[in-house]
Amino acid sequence: MSFAFSSARAPLYPKTALLLGLLAVALWSGSTVAEKLLLGSISPFSLIVCQLGASVAVLWAALLAGRPRLPANGALLRLAWPGLLQPGLANTLLLLGLARTDANVFSLLNACETVLMLLFARWLLAERIGRRVGLLAGLATVGAMLVGMGPGSGSSTHTWLGPLLVMAGTVCAALYGVVCRDSGGAEDAAAVTPLVQVTLQQSAGFLVALLVWLAALPRGEAATLGQVDASTWGWAALAGLFQYALPFWLFLNALRTLKASAAALLLILGPIFVLAAAFFLLGERLSAVQGWGAILTLLALSGIARRPPEVRVGQVLTAGGAEGQAAAGGPRYASGSRSEHGVG
Repeated sequence: MSFAFSSARAPLYPKTALLLGLLAVALWSGSTVAEKLLLGSISPFSLIVCQLGASVAVLWAALLAGRPRLPANGALLRLAWPGLLQPGLANTLLLLGLARTDANVFSLLNACETVLMLLFARWLLAERIGRRVGLLAGLATVGAMLVGMGPGSGSSTHTWLGPLLVMAGTVCAALYGVVCRDSGGAEDAAAVTPLVQVTLQQSAGFLVALLVWLAALPRGEAATLGQVDASTWGWAALAGLFQYALPFWLFLNALRTLKASAAALLLILGPIFVLAAAFFLLGERLSAVQGWGAILTLLALSGIARRPPEVRVGQVLTAGGAEGQAAAGGPRYASGSRSEHGVG
């Protein structure tokens, strides 16, 4: 999950920021398991439209109630359009992948946004990542491959399509972070509040999800709508608030105070939360090979998070694998989370 953050308000006390960040990660992790359960009753296309629709409605209501200062049209578009990538395209692909793979495998693969963000920053922005970080990124990639190779143990029938869709969504989320840093959106983000940022980008993401859903209606999606009961729609909308609106706002506020290493290490907890929840609630278990891959991935990502590249205030913090995202989301992502972890 990727975040362009604002420094427009005074920072929180460190303990408060840490609690907000931890709560955001817990919400993203719980939402991943909730989405996996909901996908047994609703299609991925309908689920993300319902989730983002509920989130965007609440965000706009909160935004208009506060009467914030909005940027000029040009800056507004620069802030909003990366949302087409995440949560729009990224989280649509991630949900399609989640429907075809186990939640624990999904979370670990999505955590590789960290690695992809570093690679994209190196290739597209010519940023130096260093030998140590490069080695750790390679180890995390090997670990993710081991996780993706194993058989599914939960309700999902294991095929390569599920992990491939998850990785495609993770690529989009990582590109979101690069786009935000290279398009001037980070400078625009410094002039607005986190609520404005989240609302604009999730609105753009909702537009993508809605267009994909409309395109899917004549191709069989319409036939599935009558099979979804009212309670499922209600739970899907609630999951949207806990996957998108609330955790993104919490985490963006926490980023005003959290150091880069603290924020990054918090996000590493996301896959661990999902592994535990998937074990107890979904009956999912990793095979021996997947287990070693998970350990290798998490250790490598923790090593990267301990000494992230320094990024000035107003640039981008990209977070992998909590969610959600992605938006993911996610976020994700989140994000999103679901990368290079930097905050001034």
